[in-house]
Amino acid sequence: MSTMASPAQPTPRPGEGVISWNINTACNYRCSYCTQRFKEDHGRWSRDTPRFLAAFARLPGRWEIKLSGGEPFVHPTLDELTAGLAGLGHRVSVVTNFSASRDKLRAFVAAARGRIGVFSCSLHLEYVDTEAALDELLARARWLQGELDAAHDPALPAPHLCVTTVATRAVLPRLPALATRCAEAGVVFKVQPEKQ
Repeated sequence: MSTMASPAQPTPRPGEGVISWNINTACNYRCSYCTQRFKEDHGRWSRDTPRFLAAFARLPGRWEIKLSGGEPFVHPTLDELTAGLAGLGHRVSVVTNFSASRDKLRAFVAAARGRIGVFSCSLHLEYVDTEAALDELLARARWLQGELDAAHDPALPAPHLCVTTVATRAVLPRLPALATRCAEAGVVFKVQPEKQ
């Protein structure tokens, strides 16, 4: 019997790759802890849309494209990009400050054609600064989860919606209560570390 170890096997390639893409630098918020630099060049972003879609069309296999920014929902061709990515067979995930109207959110879901992976709603407590505003955000999150579920392509993993908040020093004491509020609303809550 040989005592030599068998050679290491390569890690199998996953069925789906992941690309994180900051599609813009514009945002309608100016959070005190944000590390983003703001530059609003909407004309350039619109001109670049066909080139980006052509580049994604050359990727081998299926990918999850994670859109963030800035704020993706202020990108002038977000729905065109989303529809193009979905049409190429890719899944689309998004990180948003969740300030877009229900009409814009519904248009995004329609453009994704049931191919949404993760919908991450960032809870920025400098803007969602009252109990009523938090109630509204959680109600919109529940509504959006219903929209995602209704549009979901059953051949793909189910879409995942979560609410996240940045754990700044000022927010730390509020995290347990926020987690409880989200749990009571049936919304997944996650915490992000503060970047400095």
